[in-house]
Amino acid sequence: DDGEYVGADSELLITGGNPRIAYFDGHNNDMKLATRVGEGWSLETKAGSEGALGFFNNLIEAGGRVYAGCYDYTARTVWFSALN
Repeated sequence: DDGEYVGADSELLITGGNPRIAYFDGHNNDMKLATRVGEGWSLETKAGSEGALGFFNNLIEAGGRVYAGCYDYTARTVWFSALN
C-alpha cells in the first residue's frame, strides 16, 4: 500500500504460514489489513468508516480465528473484532 501517512502502527501475524499485516492509514484514518495471497497481497480496510481507528494495532489468533484490536481515537476507547 502506498501513499502519505500509510503504514504506521504495523502488526505482523503469521497464520497457516501466511503473513497478515495490520497497519494504520493516516490519510483515511482507517485500519487496514494486508494478507499474502499466492505471490501477491490482498489489501482490505477493516475499520475506520465510523471514526479514526488503527492506532496501536494488535492481531491475535485464538481458537482458529483471527482477531484485531486497536485504539479508536474518535471514541477514545478500544476497538476489537474478529476478522474471519
